[in-house]
Formats: sequence, structure tokens, C-alpha cells
Amino acid sequence: MAEFQVEYAKTGRASCKDSKCKLPIAAGTLRLARVAANPFGDVGDTMLKWYHPRCMFNSFTRARASTAKIESEDDIEGFDELKAKDKDLIRNLISGKDTTASPAKAATGRGKRKKADDEEEDEEASEEEAPAPKKTKPEPKTTSKFYKEYPRLECVSGNSSKFWQIIVDGKQTLVNYGRIGTSGQSQIKDHISVAAATAFADKQHEQKLSKEYDEADVGGPASQSSKPKVKPTFSPLIKKQPVIAQVTHDSDSDSTAKPSAKAPNTSSSNSIFKDVSSVSDILKLLELEDQIPVFAKKSMSVDAFLALKEDDLKELGLVLGPRKKIINNMSEIRNAWNSKPQANTQTVEKPKQKPSTAVAKPLSFDGVSDVEDVLKVLGLDSYAHLFEAESIDMDAFLLLSESDLDELGLPVQASQKISSAMADIKNAIQSKPKVVTKPAAVSAPVADVSSSSSSSG
Repeated sequence: MAEFQVEYAKTGRASCKDSKCKLPIAAGTLRLARVAANPFGDVGDTMLKWYHPRCMFNSFTRARASTAKIESEDDIEGFDELKAKDKDLIRNLISGKDTTASPAKAATGRGKRKKADDEEEDEEASEEEAPAPKKTKPEPKTTSKFYKEYPRLECVSGNSSKFWQIIVDGKQTLVNYGRIGTSGQSQIKDHISVAAATAFADKQHEQKLSKEYDEADVGGPASQSSKPKVKPTFSPLIKKQPVIAQVTHDSDSDSTAKPSAKAPNTSSSNSIFKDVSSVSDILKLLELEDQIPVFAKKSMSVDAFLALKEDDLKELGLVLGPRKKIINNMSEIRNAWNSKPQANTQTVEKPKQKPSTAVAKPLSFDGVSDVEDVLKVLGLDSYAHLFEAESIDMDAFLLLSESDLDELGLPVQASQKISSAMADIKNAIQSKPKVVTKPAAVSAPVADVSSSSSSSG
């Protein structure tokens, strides 16, 4: 995979990752991405960091010598799909011919020019008003902005140990949520007015309270203020997390160690996913209840869910947000599931009644004779009509690849199930003894000879 990618922004939700910019990338505009390692996924997983084209090349000037940079258009995946004018723009940026300021610098430049013009006008005004010593330069007007911070809510019951908080800042709502003891995740949503933002926050807050959330002990009443405030980011919320985690742990008489934000990930016994038994349980903990029908339609088991990659989720129709939440938590879900004691207690308590499915599967294909038999053993006989429609017999079945199975229209789980069992099926078919029926063909001519001899005598 190339280290850089280019495309036209789809939604406008992403912001430029250049530390000197941070401005949103408008939908339909050109954007460049650096492919980076995903710190929340498995080893080898990657994520895309999006930039305005000029901002990315500005970041190269501040980067270390060892940092990968775009040196030619061949370094960029997707370059050939661009419009001609955008290709020329990137070529000029690579060669250094483009001197246009980045969006951040352009905005800063406009601000500086406006400030300089205002200062000149103020100086002229002060010179004209010099005879009046009592008059002073008027202070700049400050615009008041509505701000409301709702109480932090926590849910600690059963498998759940999570927090949620929402803030209204003008026409925006800012949500911070996640597992208690971590910094959690952040979301920003724009609204058409302050009233719409407040109504949205009220509704979301009431919905959480109607579920199993309660106000945290450290959280006070929602604060409202018309005083001008610096536009908040999620860093204040993130900084509060260790304090809240400390209060939670101090109330536990068995805990004396200072909590760490990474503590839930060090042991699967502390994971909120430790007691899940189905894909629906996992999605509920991730607050993705609306995605449950997607997986239920595929009859997906937890084992199949744990094998999914981001491309599989995209194929299932999940949008970017839910995909990222699932992939970012997949490692912890997998660790919790693999360490579940139930997997071992079943074989210990009832070793004679029901053998382990991992041992029985290779032996269960010994009696199969056609594709329908194989599908019955795998519990996929409901898909037999797909193979019949393509006239696939056993010989053709053994030659199928994963892409062939996908082409048949099989769900992801069914395709993976057949692929994983294909080696055992081949061994069972190839080891079957062949039946020879030649003696019947030989006996007929012998009978004819004996009858003709008797008639001649």
C-alpha cells in the first residue's frame, strides 16, 4: 500500500491534521492522506490522516529528514483518478512552484491585515481627538455566546462501566463518552441554531437518564452562562478523566493503587466485554444498537464477528463512524472472548456427553457424497440452491476459492465457514475407497458359452 492517498472529501466531517491548520476539509474538495499505524487496532492495522494538499506540503518543511515525503506523483495512490487541474496543483506542490498560502495561513493573513487596518484607524482617530484628554480608546466589544455543560453521567451495572457527557457551545454540541478510567472518545455535531443544539442535548441527556445512567457524584448541576468563553475542545474533558477515575477507585476498599487510563486494557478480566455472549451484546456495549439488524440478518456468530476487517464491515454497509468504533475495540473484544472461562468449563463438565466441536468437525465429513451433504454438516443447507443454480457438483465445489464463494452471494460468515473447512472436506472425499464392479460384466459371457455347448451335444 502507498504511504499517501488522494481523493475528494465525501462528507466534510474530517479536519486537517496539520498542527498549523486544524480547519475542516469541505465536502467535494481535494484532500491528501498519510497512511499511519492505527494505535487502537491490531499489529499491521492502519489509519488515514487527512490534510489540505498545501498543508501537507507545509508540514514536510517542518518534518525530520527521516520522515517519508511525497517526491513524485507515483507516491500517491489515487492520483490517476483526479481532475486535470488538481493533478497540476499537486505536481506544482511537488516541484515547489506553487506558492499559494494554505487555508490556515490565508485565514491568519486576513486576520492580520484586518487588525493592521483597525490599528491605523484607531491611531488616526486618537490623533484627531488629542485635545480631549479624558477620552480613552474604547475597548473592543466581546460577543456573548451560549454555553451549557450538562452533568457527567455514569453507568456501572452488570457488564457496563462507562460514562457520557454533553456540552452545548453555541450552535455545536460536544459529546465525550467511553469506559470509566479512560479518556474515551469525542464527537462534535453542528446544528442550525443554539435552540436546536440545546434541544438535541436535552433529548440525548434525558435518553441516557432513562436507560441505566446516573449523574456522577463528582458532577455538579448543569452550568449555564452567558459570559464569553474560549471555544472548548475535548481536552478539558479528557483531563478530568483521571480525577473521576480516582474517585471511583477510592470508593473501592480493595483498590489501593493509583488508577491508570490504560488499566482496563491490561487484563481481560477488567474488560466491559468479559461477559458478552453474542454480537448483539458487543454492539450494545459500543452503543451501536441500531447496527444489530445488519449482523442479525447475516446470522453472524461472535467468532465470525472477531474475524471481520474494516473492508468486511464496509461491505456489510456500515458507515465510517460505526466501523471505526468496532475496529478500535476489536483487540479488546477478541482478548476478552478468548479468555472466557466458559470455553473450557463446557469440555470439563461434560466431556462424555458432547465432544468439542473443534475435534468432531474433521470426522463429520467422512460420509458426505455430494455438495448438499457438505452443506448440511456445516449447517448451511439453506444455501444449497445457490450451488445448484450454478451446477456446482462435488468436483467443482472442491475447486472453489473465497472470491468464488463471494460471487455466489453467500454471506461473509457462510463463506468463511466453508473456506476454513475446505481442507477437511478434501481429505474426507479423497480418502473414500472407490467401488469396482467388473465381476458382473465377466459372468455374462461365461454363461452363454456353457449353454451353447450343451445344445450342440
